[in-house]
Amino acid sequence: MIGALLLMDYSFVTQLFPALIASLMHKSRATKQGAMGRIIAGVAVVVVTTTLHLSIGQMFPFLPDSAKDINIGFLVLALNIIVFVIASALT
Repeated sequence: MIGALLLMDYSFVTQLFPALIASLMHKSRATKQGAMGRIIAGVAVVVVTTTLHLSIGQMFPFLPDSAKDINIGFLVLALNIIVFVIASALT
């Protein structure tokens, strides 16, 4: 149980990474709406996958075995970057 909570915590902390990097750039095009949209999307996916005990292997069975064992936080990080870029471009 503690291990699952730690993995979920690491997945939550991973969601802050794109906003941190974007805020440190000299000419950042990031917006607060993009950052909030990214955080909401990331936390929602982490909560759903954790409560339903889903893994990348269950969601994408066609992937090779080595890719099925990757932490869900990295998949959510990719989703976050996409949401962050789109939302910041639109606002």
